[in-house]
Amino acid sequence: MIKSATNIVFGIAAMAIAAAASLATPANAQEFRLRFGLTFAQTHPISQGAALFKEQVEKASQGRVSITLYPSGQLGSQNTLQEAVVNGLLDFAQTSASSLEAIYKPAVVLALPFGYRDDAHFRGVIKSDLGKDLYEDMRKKINVRILTTIFQPASQMTSNKPVRSIADFKGLRLRVPPVTVWQAFWRQAGVSPTPIDFAELYTSLQTGIVDAQENPVVNTYNGKLHEVQKYLILTSHVRTINMFMVSEDTFKKMSADIQQAMFQAGEAAERFINDAWAVQDKEAFVAIKKAGIEVISIDTQPLNQVAEDFYKSYLPADIFARYEKMRAWGK
Repeated sequence: MIKSATNIVFGIAAMAIAAAASLATPANAQEFRLRFGLTFAQTHPISQGAALFKEQVEKASQGRVSITLYPSGQLGSQNTLQEAVVNGLLDFAQTSASSLEAIYKPAVVLALPFGYRDDAHFRGVIKSDLGKDLYEDMRKKINVRILTTIFQPASQMTSNKPVRSIADFKGLRLRVPPVTVWQAFWRQAGVSPTPIDFAELYTSLQTGIVDAQENPVVNTYNGKLHEVQKYLILTSHVRTINMFMVSEDTFKKMSADIQQAMFQAGEAAERFINDAWAVQDKEAFVAIKKAGIEVISIDTQPLNQVAEDFYKSYLPADIFARYEKMRAWGK
């Protein structure tokens, strides 16, 4: 478990955190005042889902619980938020599997490029006993419970160069987020992965610092990246999840009915976010096509083979064994 106080830094709302020495502080009519940190803006489906979660838990608690939301990274980065929950300094946070790997290594199996056959396979695995076992191991190892599983739309690639086969990936300067396994995979596939902050990505594509980028289509559209790209390549290469997590310390302080309310509110938030995000991704795809970007369907089987061979040597033996079971699920 992480105990480094230097890593727990909270941005512009630090005073809200510092005011709470314990996880849940009795106050007036509420028995507990809880805090929920998010990196997404208030208008994003994940933050809207968090607002639904807050509303339902507060209603079910009949005034015993109050939850304050801090969207837009007010309490710090995604890594800062998840570390705070793990260390018992924050009650709830939104995080992603790719970020969680930094403090819980097996989470890498939830964010592997070309790791799963299709959306149905990935969702089925996460909801199966294999997924439940991973979440339970997470609870034991890092002191958090997962309340909501949010399926991020699959990532697609855009490029200023046509990419029609695996041969076209050779030497392609691809902006990849600073996720170790993503960069390692693309390097194995012949790409030149380049980490660039999303805020600088538009200009980097426009000026040719990189040739291509990869994101869910809705992110590409909202970032206006299609304006400086010519091709949308349908790779569906990364299927991953975001999660609402609660500190186990906080959870244990709640009565059984409030614990149940958290699970039920988490399920409601999950349905809302998954539906909203999927709709937005489809709308973005239509809008990008109307804007004139050329859509290329690519045979991903050669890349699937690259991934299969790569993970055998890249992943630690115990994590690879877990992944093998997940990959084989449903066959």
